[in-house]
Amino acid sequence: MISLGLLSKHGRGRATTYHSTTANTTTQSTPQTYSAQICRPLMFREDREDSYNKTDLTAWYEYPTHNLKEDILWQCLCDTDPTLQTLSGEPKAIFSYAFTELVNNVIDHAQSPEIQVGVLSHDQKITLRIIDQGIGIFKNVQSCFDLKSEIEAVAEISKGKTTTNAEQHTGEGVFFVSKAATLFSIASHTTVWIVDNTRNDTAIKHLATHLAGTHVMFEATPHLLRPLKTLFNEYCPNYRFSRTKIHIHLFETGSYFVSRSEAKRITERLDQFETVILDFAGITGIGQGFADQLFRVWQREHPKVKLRPINMNQEVDFMIRHVTAGQSE
Repeated sequence: MISLGLLSKHGRGRATTYHSTTANTTTQSTPQTYSAQICRPLMFREDREDSYNKTDLTAWYEYPTHNLKEDILWQCLCDTDPTLQTLSGEPKAIFSYAFTELVNNVIDHAQSPEIQVGVLSHDQKITLRIIDQGIGIFKNVQSCFDLKSEIEAVAEISKGKTTTNAEQHTGEGVFFVSKAATLFSIASHTTVWIVDNTRNDTAIKHLATHLAGTHVMFEATPHLLRPLKTLFNEYCPNYRFSRTKIHIHLFETGSYFVSRSEAKRITERLDQFETVILDFAGITGIGQGFADQLFRVWQREHPKVKLRPINMNQEVDFMIRHVTAGQSE
């Protein structure tokens, strides 16, 4: 369960201190002045749950997205934010990768005039929060791919290679950032997608209150992070993003899959990969039509894609073996 406090622009704070700044609108050609303009936030705010607990504090920064450069913004924050200054080596590289990918998504896709960045240090964890007031990531994907709901958009994003601008983006950013974190979430409108890598699980939750824009949380314990090279090697053998992992329960309305149409929805765009791991954890059963469409019909039409089902109970395993019996004969 994720606390809405982690997703709120108001942070967790009981005590709040505001520092207002005025954006520098003077245009200069020097890199130093350009960096200074980006580094100067429209607003700076500190929220803390306990005024006397200096470690449980969120620093919020707000910036205009016009002409914003994610790499320069990251460097500016590292130079000024006390929490980020504690990072070094591989953990810093991972946080840098996550931050720049997520901020670039806001700049290129969100259509938001401003972006808010929150940095929190708590219980040896560091949390980045990135908030925009744009059209909403799930709504954007839903519209682009003509999906029935924003929940279907979450399922598509979870596959990887999902982008609304294929000419300039690969759709890999959110996929790999979600795998790099200890805990990752995206909340938009009434939907929250949560990726808990300590449990190797994902979830979709419903928000009772409509949340404008997109709220992203990237949380990790720096010394426990696995190297980016290890992460990319898992999904990018031979340097290509050719392997993905699908949590089947993200596509469900219940815990039992029956129809061929459900299988067709899962296999949308999977022909872009060479290996697809299908995680059936939490699935109590599948129907013959679903299994036949996925493991016989679709597999026959896409022989170059290897489907690897895992975490099956006896009923799921039986049905997969039933529809594929004699397939290699």
